[in-house]
Amino acid sequence: MKHKPIFILGRFRSGTSHFWHIFNQLSGFKAWYEPLHPQLLAQLTVTETKADHVHIDDYWAAYRELTELPHFHDVRFGGERLYLSAQESWPELRHYLDFLIDSSGDKRAVLQFNRMDFRLPWLKGFYPHANVVYLKRNPLQLWCSQRKHIAADLRLYESYADAYELMQWCADLAPMFPFLAPQPGRHAFYRFYVLYRLSVLMGTHHANVVIDLDEDVFNSNDYLDKLKKVSLSDEQLSTALSLKHVPGRYDIEAGELEQLSAIMTEVDALLTDSGLDDEFAGHTVAEIKRNNPNFWRQQKLDVSAVIRELTHSWHQEQKDKIELLNALDKLSKQSKGNE
Repeated sequence: MKHKPIFILGRFRSGTSHFWHIFNQLSGFKAWYEPLHPQLLAQLTVTETKADHVHIDDYWAAYRELTELPHFHDVRFGGERLYLSAQESWPELRHYLDFLIDSSGDKRAVLQFNRMDFRLPWLKGFYPHANVVYLKRNPLQLWCSQRKHIAADLRLYESYADAYELMQWCADLAPMFPFLAPQPGRHAFYRFYVLYRLSVLMGTHHANVVIDLDEDVFNSNDYLDKLKKVSLSDEQLSTALSLKHVPGRYDIEAGELEQLSAIMTEVDALLTDSGLDDEFAGHTVAEIKRNNPNFWRQQKLDVSAVIRELTHSWHQEQKDKIELLNALDKLSKQSKGNE
């Protein structure tokens, strides 16, 4: 009988890489890192890891033996249709996940996702016997972790195309949630917190195991008891504990904390008024809109704003590429001149 797969889900920077690493170190498991990464095929040539991903040497080793991988992976899996209800169909995505599970052989497949939390009804529908482990984290700490790589003058700009795809996610989801379309001068934390709250609603409703990175890992070892629910032995739990690393917390100044708290209050009210707070995890978006017509009648999608945001991002990316190529060309010429 095939082992029940384990799906690890959470927002970017919520601890999913660490828990992938735990299973990647245990015998009897085949752990797949970020299978929905849009650039997975290109990443197979890259082994450099993030400095704060302690103990991790190579994210992509499991994929390198899969000669048929290009026939199954699709860049659309990572950036389109980021919300999927249980009633929707995407056979290519299911065939890809089946391919990875089957490629795990006699080992128990572990798939780690940062792009599946809004697709959980779909995932649970096709894999009802899988164990879903959902990771969540304090939203303020998560915000700081996701934005630390951005220059200070751009950190609060909601249309910045950051490494954790806040703007890109909102572009895909705005037709469904018009309040995610860009608005001039709005703090980037607004859209971040909307996605965070919706993710937590979905994850805590559908997951078999919910682990709070702050409370269960950083401040205690309660995550070990929770991992017993996916049948880890005492020896395996001891290995998991040996890999534990607790980073320093991010300090937030009083003025910024007050600003972010006000945004959280505003978003919480929006989610209540829209019906999303009560219904997002258990109903389709179409059902929620029918159940809360007064709110949704007032929502109008600014399509032109979304297009402008994406176009500007594309032009900025091209500019950055040109500047990088020019810099590399200068270095090449300098190197030749010194020979």
